Order: sequence, then C-alpha cells, then structure tokens
Amino acid sequence: MEYTIKRSKRKTISITVEKNGDVIVKAPFSRSKFYIDKLIFKYSKWIEEKRREHIKNANSGTPLTEQDIKKLKEKAKVVMSQKTEYWSSIMDLKHNGIKITSATTRWGSCSGRNSICYSYRTMLLTDIQQDYIVIHELSHIKYKNHSNMFYNEIAKYMPNYKEIQLEINKFSNFDLYNK
Repeated sequence: MEYTIKRSKRKTISITVEKNGDVIVKAPFSRSKFYIDKLIFKYSKWIEEKRREHIKNANSGTPLTEQDIKKLKEKAKVVMSQKTEYWSSIMDLKHNGIKITSATTRWGSCSGRNSICYSYRTMLLTDIQQDYIVIHELSHIKYKNHSNMFYNEIAKYMPNYKEIQLEINKFSNFDLYNK
C-alpha cells in the first residue's frame, strides 16, 4: 500500500486517509520505515474502510456554496463565542480569544497560549455536540494533552461525553451539508 511519510519532532505516529484516498503517516524522525510499514499493514483494513467511507460520502449530500460558508462562519462566531464564554465561566478557565477557521480535519483547537479556534463546520453539529467541542477545547487550557485527567475534566461537565464523542466521530463529511 502506498503512503506518504511526513516526519517531524513529534513523539507519536498518526495515520490519516485523505478525502482523495491518499494515506499520510506523520511520524517522529526516530521511527524506521520498517516499523511504519508494519503499522500500515496492521491498520490496512481500517485504511481501506476509510477510503470506502470517503467515496460514499463524496457521492452524497449537497456541496456548500460560498454564500453558505460565509453565513456559517458568521453564525459560528456568535454561537461558539457565546458557548465558550458560558462554559469558560462555569469551568473557571480563561482563554485568550476565539477564532473561526475553515479547518477540515478538526472541529477545534487550543493553542499553547490558550487561544481557541473552531471550524465553521461546528454549525453542522447539534447543540450538545457543539457544547462538547467547547468543553473539550477549554479543557486543553488545563491539560495540554489527551490524558485521563483531561477526559476526567470533560466528564465533570459532561458525564456522557463518550456517547457524544462517538456521534461526532460519525460525522465524517466536512465538505458536504446534507439538507
């Protein structure tokens, strides 16, 4: 199976299947090609499943127009800002600003300086799913990782977060909006 390796100073390996079917492996400089080949073989079934998913998703739904995207960005700025202020008050956490992006591979992010970004695509999620994204990113202010302590922090405010996380993970088509 063909794949592209992108090496960096990271500690972990990630495998991503792009919408066009390309497989991207992000790996630390220290990992050998032999090790990565074994990993690709181990996850080959998952990779093929993701490729089939992307093909299926590409053939369904209605593409977003530029006007749709503009409206979603405006709505996201208001909605996600309000939700972030609400939850940051409850969680007693301070962020350094909110930005709305066109990110296609993540719903949100929190920088090392506690600035939070949300994809405008969060507007395609339900209200409770948006709350989960906000709580998740705010929890990164306290924990800059995905440790058990991080998820315990989320559970304080959303005990059923695992169910919501699973629902969000089913939403795999960032480019299309099914009406």
